[in-house]
Amino acid sequence: MKKPNRLIFYDLETTGINPENDEIIEIGAKDNLGNIFEKLIKPNKEIPDKIELLTGISNKKVKYRNNIERSYELINNWFDFDNNQKIFNEVYLIAHNGDNFDYKFMSKHFNIKCKCIDTLTLYRKLLPCQRSHSIKTLCEIYNIDCSKHHRALEDVIILEKLYYKALELYCITQNKKNVNEEEIYNFIYN
Repeated sequence: MKKPNRLIFYDLETTGINPENDEIIEIGAKDNLGNIFEKLIKPNKEIPDKIELLTGISNKKVKYRNNIERSYELINNWFDFDNNQKIFNEVYLIAHNGDNFDYKFMSKHFNIKCKCIDTLTLYRKLLPCQRSHSIKTLCEIYNIDCSKHHRALEDVIILEKLYYKALELYCITQNKKNVNEEEIYNFIYN
């Protein structure tokens, strides 16, 4: 019997947008089995005021949290980036703008061997005439509440809904009854 795939919807909050100089301050994730991961992380630098305003995550809030190095084992075990546990056929990391943002931050710390699906790239292929493919715009299209946008776990909940809407749209445009992750992965990257 073929093992199932594990889909991990994830989102990060960071001290800025540059993976070289900025740091992860929050990780939120949910897999297709309903398991949830949520972790605040103390960066090795101050959280800028504009990030605190955007996310609500302050230096005071992360003061007594572990940094990424001390959280490494916990995060690596939950995500199972190399599918070392061999429970699943494939592990897919799914993020919005994951290729250019989330993955770059995570791969700085973790040896990621699983496949990644970027829903931003997916929506750009599915809706090429749409001017914006931001989470906010897509939520407006699908009437999804995004009032708590910019906290990792809240964004993951939104992301999961948007991913399944993208699968529906893919099936409509490709005249299919269903689709699997491998087909979506190939649609995006091949």
